[in-house]
Amino acid sequence: MNTKTFALNTDLTAIAEPATDGAPQCAEFIPAGAAITGRDGRAWVNDNPDAIVSAFAHNGADLPIDIEHATEIKGKAGEPPHAVGWIKALQAREVGSIWGLIECTQEGEQLVSNRAYRSSK
Repeated sequence: MNTKTFALNTDLTAIAEPATDGAPQCAEFIPAGAAITGRDGRAWVNDNPDAIVSAFAHNGADLPIDIEHATEIKGKAGEPPHAVGWIKALQAREVGSIWGLIECTQEGEQLVSNRAYRSSK
């Protein structure tokens, strides 16, 4: 596995493309504008992306990337959930979509590299 090192500043565009040999370093999490309906049926509108980015920054905590909602399901059941990556920063792009900087764990990198789970590309 290749180790990737990069600096974070306010412009995530420099690392917006997926790594060629593993999981993406930056990805779109919430599309801009219109009503969105997730695969699980929940619906929302991303009509104030700056407020979402601000709330993330104000919270000061990374968000876990887990498998099969482990932090919600296993955690509530008293089982130890674990993350395979972390959302380290968010940015509202010009069109209103929200992108996030991703830091994968070694397990997360392996899962994507082995195609057990896929990246967005």
